[in-house]
Amino acid sequence: EDALKLFDEMTQRSILPNRITYTVILLGLCQAKKPHEAHRLFNTMRSRGCSPDSITYNALLNGFCKLKRIDEALMLFRSFKKDGYVPGVNGYSCLIDTLFRARRFKEAHELFQMMFEENITPDLVLYTIMIRGLSEAGMVKDALELLRLMTERGVVPDTRCYNTLIKGFCDMGLLDQARSLQLEISKHDRFPDSCTYTILICGMCRNGLVGEARQIFNEMEKLGCFPSIVTFNALIDGLCKAGEIEEAHLLFYKMEI
Repeated sequence: EDALKLFDEMTQRSILPNRITYTVILLGLCQAKKPHEAHRLFNTMRSRGCSPDSITYNALLNGFCKLKRIDEALMLFRSFKKDGYVPGVNGYSCLIDTLFRARRFKEAHELFQMMFEENITPDLVLYTIMIRGLSEAGMVKDALELLRLMTERGVVPDTRCYNTLIKGFCDMGLLDQARSLQLEISKHDRFPDSCTYTILICGMCRNGLVGEARQIFNEMEKLGCFPSIVTFNALIDGLCKAGEIEEAHLLFYKMEI
């Protein structure tokens, strides 16, 4: 509110705001969950002959996406493109991520394909968004194919990207493939982290493979990767369901040390 008052005072004193001023206020309005006010300011900015840049455009898109106003965000996106704005990887990432979270998989995939038609190269963040979205849609084979494709295009997946796909395979009960991906991480000079092992342990326990879960837990500790509370809880729950109450108690006491 103070920033808006100062902005109004500037205009009253005939001090013309520049692009940076408009963008800062617009970002503030979006963060305050006031995207429609931000949009009005955006239109005012353009009517006064002040050209927005990619930061301005993306801030407005982000504002609508964060509030899950997807259709409005898509309308803005299309109108921006008509005005000659090239969204870039950040603009596409924001929309694709929001569409996947709304389970609008087809539209997300269409936008991703549109990027290649416009010669925009996806980055690691966007590939990870795509892999997560495809995995959550149960399309793990497509997600795996995309992982291979990004590697061929010179984008090296990090541990987080692998974890996303490993979780997808675990959720589908494809545990051998999940384990293979865990072993593959080191090929790219990366290392499985606590999250990797926790995902695998949760997946094994959900499918009644407590022995395999215990083995992964021991492997994790040997490599100096400290289990989180989620890891302990998953294995304890799995042991209890398998009737191994005594071992579950021992693990519980170990967790408290």
